[in-house]
Parts: sequence; structure tokens; C-alpha cells
Amino acid sequence: MAKVKFFPNESPLFAASVEQLKGKKVAVCGHLRPDGDCIGSIVAVVRVLISQGIDAVGLNRDEVPATLKAFVGDTPLMLAADFQPDGHVAVTVDCADKKRIGDRLIELFPEVALNVDHHISNKAYAQTN
Repeated sequence: MAKVKFFPNESPLFAASVEQLKGKKVAVCGHLRPDGDCIGSIVAVVRVLISQGIDAVGLNRDEVPATLKAFVGDTPLMLAADFQPDGHVAVTVDCADKKRIGDRLIELFPEVALNVDHHISNKAYAQTN
């Protein structure tokens, strides 16, 4: 995996959240029918977490569209149906509403540690938003 640059001073809240995730296994969940924004967000957050020594994997209910597979590269990303949680905590990306991650991931992760989202309609459903 290529070296990742992390700029903690750009977002002290995100940097503090990353610190709180250290020592935990993290599942980064994106929304149903992922688009470029979703896939890019999953890949970026998973890679930042891994660069900080955190065991992280990306999850989605649906397959990555063929037109976006090149952006995933060697980033660990799998289908929710194939995922077996092992003490993982959830981070959601590009999801203003938790329902957007789908029933399987909601069932696996009733609580969300961190929600990284840019939508004005964000429901602030995570411990940190």
C-alpha cells in the first residue's frame, strides 16, 4: 500500500477521533449503491486509519461499480454479506442517515463511533459527527 499523508491539523476533531480508534478494529461503511464520493471516502478513511496503525477494512452492501474499481487498488474493501465482525467498531462515510448503510450493517453495528459526512441533512447519529 502506498504511503498516505495525514494532516491532523486540518481537522482536529477527525484527528482526535483517529486517536480514539487506535487499538481497535474498524469497519468503514459506505452507503448503498456506492458512487464515486462514497468509494473515494471509504478508500481515503481506510487508508488513513491503516497509516496510523489501525486495523481497518471498508464495507459496503453493494459491489464497487466497475468504473470505480481502479480507485480501490489494494485497499481492503469487502461486501457486507461476506464480513464477519470480530470486535470491530463502525465508522460511516458519506451517509447523512444511518439507514443508508443497509440492514445488514445496521444489524452488525447498532452504534457508530464516527460519521464523516458533508451533507446538510446529516442526522448526527454517531458518537462523533
